Amino acid sequence: PITRCNTPVIIAVQYKKMHQILSPCQHAARRRLLASLVYAQPMLIRVCLNSGFLVLMWLLFATPGNAAEWSAEPSIRAGGEYNDNLRLTIQPHDTVKGREISPKLGLSARSEIWQIGAGAELIHKRYSGDSELDRDDKLFNLSSSYKTERSQWGLSGAKSKTSVLADRQIDVNTGLIQVQRDQDARSISPSWSWNMTELTQLKLSYAVSDVSYANGESIGLYDYRSQTITSRITREFSQQNSGLIDVGYSFFRVPKTGVESRNTSVQAGFIRIFSEDSSGSLTAGLRQTATFVPGGLPTYAYDKNGAIFQTGVSTTQHADSTSSVYNASLERLMNNVRISITLRRALDPGSNGNQAKTDYFGLNLERPLSARFTAYLFTEAYKVSTITSTISGTDRKLYRVEPRVRWKWTPELSVDTTYRFTHLKRASEDSAAKANAVYLTLVYQWQKIS
Repeated sequence: PITRCNTPVIIAVQYKKMHQILSPCQHAARRRLLASLVYAQPMLIRVCLNSGFLVLMWLLFATPGNAAEWSAEPSIRAGGEYNDNLRLTIQPHDTVKGREISPKLGLSARSEIWQIGAGAELIHKRYSGDSELDRDDKLFNLSSSYKTERSQWGLSGAKSKTSVLADRQIDVNTGLIQVQRDQDARSISPSWSWNMTELTQLKLSYAVSDVSYANGESIGLYDYRSQTITSRITREFSQQNSGLIDVGYSFFRVPKTGVESRNTSVQAGFIRIFSEDSSGSLTAGLRQTATFVPGGLPTYAYDKNGAIFQTGVSTTQHADSTSSVYNASLERLMNNVRISITLRRALDPGSNGNQAKTDYFGLNLERPLSARFTAYLFTEAYKVSTITSTISGTDRKLYRVEPRVRWKWTPELSVDTTYRFTHLKRASEDSAAKANAVYLTLVYQWQKIS
């Protein structure tokens, strides 16, 4: 029987059986059988997420004899915005004004050996001047863990329906398209950690995600499925220094086109606590990718208006590539200013038919001005380079500067005033798109209910 606990094992066994019964020349049949297993994953993800929420509800309303502590954290965000180029286009466009209201709820329960939490957020946004930008996002998440004497089991998952044009956070889709589309995403990730010795820990994790788009193919957005297996060994050399080794494998597939990518990576690094106010980490290594693109597929490119047009037909391709990967972070408190620096290169699942190599740099500053006022400065730079795909012209560079001031009006109510400048240069366009946005946001956080 298929359960949330043995699903990865069943998939692994089935995949092993395929290699035993199929000859090397039967590549097409093997891909079809593997796809049938992948297609079943959305249903399994939904079953796991629904089961997790039922378990959480049972734990929250359990009898006092179970010695469980539970809590609820409700909040609501409301505000308005002014944006002179929300679509990040170089074509003539209108300035828009928006209003938002977003309730949020977090639930958690814990005991000495287990903990489980869930969250839900609804984002309701309406714009004057361009009603096509209106959106109603829904986000749900679940996390849990169970500890034994030397090991810890974990299970996390998420389900969301969001807008591709959402401008709050930079990701691999930022600046890809200039029209509104809904994105449905589901993911689940079990993990297991084992304390091999007092100073050495082994962690194994598996993650699977399923992403789809409403009417996405008309603008170059393809549904995809991604799986990742990671193993990490961490060794503590002292209270301030730890070393680690990561080995990972991932599989990416676009069901519509049959494009597939297999990636292996090896990284090594360290974690260093310099002082009570300063810490840093660094991992670096190599990533190898094997990509398969079937022949006979239509190939596309983006024009200057953000629309796609056909450029020809693909030929069968087997492409191999090697690249460096790294992830570095540094946090420090200096002269009452908290500094956070992030530098990262990774291969992320992309919505335009294949994966994308992403380079990211972030610098965040936080400084209290008084007992009630705090100033922030967020700066980000992002570069996206798509590997072999059926859509060209999707490479782009983006940077963003965002100063913010927060007024803690009361212990529960805060007011944020934010300005954001965004600069985006697409490879398919001669000039860069620029956007200025101003936000005024009120956040009310109820005291924790327990």
